[in-house]
Amino acid sequence: MKIAPRALDAVLIKEAVHHFTDLEKTLNGLAGLLAPGGRLLIVTLPPKIDYPLFPAAIDRFAEGQPDLSGCCRSESEGCVFAGQA
Repeated sequence: MKIAPRALDAVLIKEAVHHFTDLEKTLNGLAGLLAPGGRLLIVTLPPKIDYPLFPAAIDRFAEGQPDLSGCCRSESEGCVFAGQA
């Protein structure tokens, strides 16, 4: 599906970022689809969950979590991706 740049008001990513092979490229690409003032919402689970899952499943989940600390910086109007104005 082709989406024109700056055509979307919002993008929601729920519990999927750990599957992206190039997180920065993917998030910057999605940010480029947002109209001025658009919002990108990323929902993730904590890297470690105290939940009665199989230990191997918990470890695999924790290993797959991306490091989001360098992807954006907080701004008073929301999150701005590194390299984006």
